[in-house]
Amino acid sequence: MPRLREQVYDLLDYSNTAGPLERAVTAGLVALIVANVAAVLLESEPALGARYAPFFAAFEAFSVAVFTLEYVLRLWSITANPRYRDPLTGRLRYMATPYAVIDLLAVLPFFLPLLIPIDLRVLRVLLLFKLGRYSTAFDIVERVVLRK
Repeated sequence: MPRLREQVYDLLDYSNTAGPLERAVTAGLVALIVANVAAVLLESEPALGARYAPFFAAFEAFSVAVFTLEYVLRLWSITANPRYRDPLTGRLRYMATPYAVIDLLAVLPFFLPLLIPIDLRVLRVLLLFKLGRYSTAFDIVERVVLRK
């Protein structure tokens, strides 16, 4: 099992030395993030939002499923990183990192209304911050926003 955990960690941990499969996963996640931001913008236009509501709902559900799976796999595989080796405290420390918090905040707007009656879909724009994981320039913007 540890070998699988390391493979999943390597697959999700984008680096400059990433292989073709890692780059494809990263490209897919980045494309899904950009598509989600575009969907949020298009859905906010009343005519488009009403006309394509079923598509937007299905796309949101698909995206949340992918991002939730990514988050769970990151939590599961993070112990492959020596900084987070301990199964409990390592995962808790990872969950407190900016990227992990952003990943969680990106999916919470979908799950919270299941528990409490509130519409937090506007928070889907937080998906933009997920791009910081893959872009040095966006990482700088993210750090500035988080400091403020």
